[in-house]
Amino acid sequence: MTVRGNNEWHSFEHKRVPKNANLVSYYSRRWGLGNPTNTIKIVALLGALVACIVASILLGAIPLSFDDLFDWVRTAVTTEASSIQTQVITNLRIPRTILALAVGSGLAMAGALFQGVFRNPLADPSLLGVSAGAALLAGVAIYAQSRFGISGLIFGYGLIPIFAFGGAISSIFLLIYLGTQQGRLDTTTLLLAGIAVNALAFAGTGALVFVATDGELRSLTFWTMGSCAGATWLISLSTLGVVLFGLVTSWWSRQSLDALLLGEREAACVGVAVESLKRRTLLISALLVATCVSAAGVISFVGLISPHLCRILFGPSYRNLLMLSAVMGATLVLISDTLARTIVAPAELPIGILLSLFGAPFFLWLLRQRRFS
Repeated sequence: MTVRGNNEWHSFEHKRVPKNANLVSYYSRRWGLGNPTNTIKIVALLGALVACIVASILLGAIPLSFDDLFDWVRTAVTTEASSIQTQVITNLRIPRTILALAVGSGLAMAGALFQGVFRNPLADPSLLGVSAGAALLAGVAIYAQSRFGISGLIFGYGLIPIFAFGGAISSIFLLIYLGTQQGRLDTTTLLLAGIAVNALAFAGTGALVFVATDGELRSLTFWTMGSCAGATWLISLSTLGVVLFGLVTSWWSRQSLDALLLGEREAACVGVAVESLKRRTLLISALLVATCVSAAGVISFVGLISPHLCRILFGPSYRNLLMLSAVMGATLVLISDTLARTIVAPAELPIGILLSLFGAPFFLWLLRQRRFS
């Protein structure tokens, strides 16, 4: 930073800033963050995410210390022989932390996108049966592996994630086909079709539960409740890559999604290609949900809670909502995953149980707020 005499302007990184300006206020407006209070909230949210990442690496059935983390950094830089603690961090904790971060971000962004398309803050990624379709084919994979001895890896992935991904993607294509009338994607028909697909998928999953053995039933139940225990470097990084792709592609539609909140006719009047936007947004959301569910199982309420909390804290504009929802979702899943493997260590709770204990009361509170608003 340079100052020139009594000139009323400072030169700050080649940008002209008023001399007596509050830098927090100035850059809050310049970066589109709103008022300075929003900037402070965003910094606090990012700080909470960093703290959760560190806690996720250090806490677990084998508790680690900051010294172990520093040893891991030194070992990575100097290529020294690694200790058991550094191997735990490299092979278990960091892949699991990356997966929890990616899954939370992906589900939260999918929730924000679904809520934008349906113009309903109570919309959830499980609304259209995408998660249920993934659960059904994951159950088929568990059953096939046990009964017919099918095993092995395909491109480094197990059978269950591949089947779950296929089930989720198939569900959304079926829904788009059923919801399209005269070349137009009708959201009401889409919701009704989603209810039917949900019921059909849950019926299929129930039939698998009925015929499953004890071992199959335990695997199916634990998978449908969500867990990051199966994290590997391949699964974690590929999930993170898909989530980043979804963030970048949906980010370019932020202004169109803001316009869509006013209504489809109003959005079309300002030049938004509404049908193209809805289809593209639903496909991106389905890709995010399919990837996250195939990697970590069915995790409820993240897509509902995270965007709504961000709307309460930062406002409804999609300029900030998508990224902040991703940060909020990552924080919630990291907290839940860390608690899941520490509360009853060395055993492990499913993440879905912890998130449902918080998400269900929050959903009821939302309903009550909407009733009196």
